[in-house]
Amino acid sequence: MQRFSPILHQQAQHRLARSVRRFVGPEDVLNDAWASVLPRIGGLRETNANVSVALLKYLTTVVLNRCNELSRRYALGEQIGGGTYDVTLGDLTIDTTGVVSRAMRNEAAEELAAGFDRLEEADREVLVLRGIEQRSLEEVARLTGCSENTVSQRYRRACGKLGDRLPRSLVAFD
Repeated sequence: MQRFSPILHQQAQHRLARSVRRFVGPEDVLNDAWASVLPRIGGLRETNANVSVALLKYLTTVVLNRCNELSRRYALGEQIGGGTYDVTLGDLTIDTTGVVSRAMRNEAAEELAAGFDRLEEADREVLVLRGIEQRSLEEVARLTGCSENTVSQRYRRACGKLGDRLPRSLVAFD
């Protein structure tokens, strides 16, 4: 949760329509994603002996689907939001870590958010699609209307800009 939540928060922030953000925030989407994934975490299959790759892919898909569902419901005039959580799922890690760990985690999340905000919109889009959602180069090119070469260059440039300012653990999207 500590490692992926800042990245997933940026994905939700990027994917939530502005009109929907008046009712539901990225934190709500993130809580929904973790609530959905945690009961199923034991069933994830290893990908190249790395469960974290499968977990991130599953989480990003859940976040994307939830954002799309909220946008669809809003467009249909259905009520969204209004749900409250007694405790955020992020608080689960707070109970098990000390003050210094919490401060470092919060600082890392703030740094990641600031780094994303400094990127151009086209670079953020490519970073979310390719790095966070782990879509193929071909698919990102199709979705953005750019060539695969342009997508590849934007992705490397965006990772480089973030990598210059942030800890490697936050920008290790490859």
